[in-house]
Amino acid sequence: MRKVIKCVNYRRGKIRMRPVVLHFKSVYLNLSETFIDRLVRHHERYAPVIGTLQPRHYLDGLVIYAPSGRAAWRDRLLQQLNCTPRFLYKLCRQERPAVLHAHFGLDGYRLLGLARHTRLPLVVSFYGHDVSRLPDEPGWRRRYRRLARQGTRFIAATDFMKRQLSILGFPEAKIDVVRFGLDLRAFPFRLRTRAGLRLLLIGRLVEKKGHRTALEAVAHLRAAGYPVELHCYGDGPLRETLRAEAHRLGIAAYVLFHGAVANEVVRQTYYAHDVLLVPSQTAADGDQEGLPNVIIEGLASGIPVVATRHAGIPELIVHEQTGLLIPERDTEALVAAIARLIDTPALVSQLSRAGRAAVEARHSLRRMVRDTEAVYDTARRSL
Repeated sequence: MRKVIKCVNYRRGKIRMRPVVLHFKSVYLNLSETFIDRLVRHHERYAPVIGTLQPRHYLDGLVIYAPSGRAAWRDRLLQQLNCTPRFLYKLCRQERPAVLHAHFGLDGYRLLGLARHTRLPLVVSFYGHDVSRLPDEPGWRRRYRRLARQGTRFIAATDFMKRQLSILGFPEAKIDVVRFGLDLRAFPFRLRTRAGLRLLLIGRLVEKKGHRTALEAVAHLRAAGYPVELHCYGDGPLRETLRAEAHRLGIAAYVLFHGAVANEVVRQTYYAHDVLLVPSQTAADGDQEGLPNVIIEGLASGIPVVATRHAGIPELIVHEQTGLLIPERDTEALVAAIARLIDTPALVSQLSRAGRAAVEARHSLRRMVRDTEAVYDTARRSL
């Protein structure tokens, strides 16, 4: 086992008295998984330690361990077999965690052996595709039934996701809803008093993000005399397909694909554009969103949002109060919503204020951290 980064401050003074939580994710982290990074970096009553097979992003200043050499090959094989990587047993003996926290259902299942061996409480957070798509893959409904029996507590990102988990057989009494939190200081509010013509779409270029519907809406808007342009941030397997679609629709000159960019660039896009589009949809393979993080960030910044009635989105976007909601894959409805914002400055101001207030009330970083640590407390008492 190799130690990637060691932050000795966690072992000094009074901080040493904090119980340790061992966070596990096979890949730590993908660029889009800022919601996990925010939790780990802002623990209050627990000290975080991370175990991972592939250290990737958001590593600075954290206590992170990963296997090395031949052990890495062995543990990646165990990962493929959906078993606990062996290095985590040694890590538990060394760090003596009070609770295990796995991120995404797949990695939660992989920790069942470790939880049984160490007799530690296992908390599993679910985020989206691990609830909507993974259960339909061979063997995973059976594995989830086992996880539901043996896991200690389960965290859903939305009420909608809690209902999904309950349908999959997870005991409702063991499921807690903890909403994504945002450091509001990083997203200062700017009141919008009108909607211009620069449309924004942030997300991987995959089917569930709904880029095709957005492209069709741009074509219709321009044909109707609205000279809008669409800026897409993110990369993915549909990049060339979507570029070809923009050419087919005759709007290639008005659609810019910026690719994957740093989080700071994403943060600035909310202030440089006029309307945030979130046309999420259920993909052909069943993949769904949880609650897209960009909605929380966008509302916090003040940009008006048009989104679909999809998964947990309506829990934050209340139609005509905090944003505008439309059906999935409905190009005409998306066109009408964008045009309405452009033509109705008073509505833009109303949505801008109410959106920020909703995020302040339900999605603060402190609330997310405290709610999660309360789940740890409950899990420890239950054993």
